[in-house]
Amino acid sequence: MAEGSGYPGVILSIDGSIPTDQRAYGVGGSLALTKSFDPAVLFLNVGYRHFFNSQSYGPARLTADEQFNTTAGIAYALNDTLTLSTSLSGVFFSRSHLQEGFTLPAREFYSLQFGLTSYLTKGLFVEPFVNFGLNGDSSDVTIGLNLPYTFDL
Repeated sequence: MAEGSGYPGVILSIDGSIPTDQRAYGVGGSLALTKSFDPAVLFLNVGYRHFFNSQSYGPARLTADEQFNTTAGIAYALNDTLTLSTSLSGVFFSRSHLQEGFTLPAREFYSLQFGLTSYLTKGLFVEPFVNFGLNGDSSDVTIGLNLPYTFDL
């Protein structure tokens, strides 16, 4: 749903994961809200994913059944093709219950990400980023590159 003068833009998404090794299958979805205050955009995303661990084996059995995530941030347009962004994310995993009666504790990961998004061509963008883990369970630093592609249905 497109953003209007009194309400944010809404993006619904469905996602899934198909394992290529011993990991579990997963399915989930998310809701994103965006609101423009030219030249800035505020955004908020909340999501959920369920993992089907009963069908997995080996180390995958130690994966939590439920994952919740949230991201909030701001993007600032430098010009028509270049945007700086900052976001704060949290990922929360439920407790893992194993059939043998063992329970693994819930886990939480927090991170802060800085990105630079550049328009390449119609629908295609490139976004190098650096992500800093904010707590002991998170990765210390991650450097990456996203290539988002958008299209109209």
